[in-house]
Amino acid sequence: MKYIIITEYNDTSGYTEEKLYDLCCSIGNCEQLTPHSFIVSCEQDAIYIRDAIKNSPYEVDRIFVILADLPAAWRNVMCDNSDLKALLHE
Repeated sequence: MKYIIITEYNDTSGYTEEKLYDLCCSIGNCEQLTPHSFIVSCEQDAIYIRDAIKNSPYEVDRIFVILADLPAAWRNVMCDNSDLKALLHE
């Protein structure tokens, strides 16, 4: 299953962004969409993902996790378009 994860945090140093990306990668195949959002392909459910972020040592103010489905459209995401297409079609 593929999930879109949207987070909100106040850290501007890039530390939280990097650590959240690492955390999402540890959950499954991950691409970063924007500084605060990710797409993850994994076997876990949305609650598991939310709780993994909520219980992490990083100060995340808001978390939104939703099941992603096709079709999808995007513009100017951080990851490579071909990587995102491949992940969506896993």
